Amino acid sequence: MDSIELNKIMAAFVIAGAVFALAAVLGRTLVRSHAPEKPAFTIPAARPKPPIAALPAQ
Repeated sequence: MDSIELNKIMAAFVIAGAVFALAAVLGRTLVRSHAPEKPAFTIPAARPKPPIAALPAQ
């Protein structure tokens, strides 16, 4: 394999990585997420189970 061909292949990987990194930074900048001040709905809490020691022996 010629030296220049190897350089082209390596450059392709470096440029692809740079493009993906730039896309990630640009995506994080354009799409900002934030948590709402109050939840849209509440999930009812499950009733706590009693400890095993408090259960009657059978």
